[in-house]
Amino acid sequence: MIIPLESARSRWSFLVGILLIAGVVTFLAGKVWLAARLDTSGDPDRMLRAANLEPTNADYWDRNLQAVGQPARAQGAFEKAQSVHPNSSVVAWRYGNFLLRQRNYSEAFAELRRALTIDPDLTVEAVSECSKVSDDLPSVLTEVLPNQNRYYLMALDYFLAQG
Repeated sequence: MIIPLESARSRWSFLVGILLIAGVVTFLAGKVWLAARLDTSGDPDRMLRAANLEPTNADYWDRNLQAVGQPARAQGAFEKAQSVHPNSSVVAWRYGNFLLRQRNYSEAFAELRRALTIDPDLTVEAVSECSKVSDDLPSVLTEVLPNQNRYYLMALDYFLAQG
């Protein structure tokens, strides 16, 4: 594609457009970078600022609310993230792991199963994490893995590799 830049006006318009796009991208990247820096500080006030900068990032809310002993609010934040991103394997995966840490296994397994239906590549990690928290491996497999052969084959490969 050729952009005609013969006139001074078209050159200035093009430059302004490029600068505007660069400014927006820089602003958004800076916001993500700042939120990540604030979240790793360990200071609850800074962690809250990170969560407010990136309100749809459930991890920030999770770490922030767990740091101040408010898992119910963390759960609410995860549920809000799910309403914003209902088809996100990342949100379902992180919410499932949060529920595992809360020892709410039945809901955790359901969330992890939802994540797997969206992203089957998480199967091995899901089986690994869930087998650490539950001694009832058959229940873990039936509750976490979707009822399709490929999931069970990946789980079997994982267990064979573990010996």
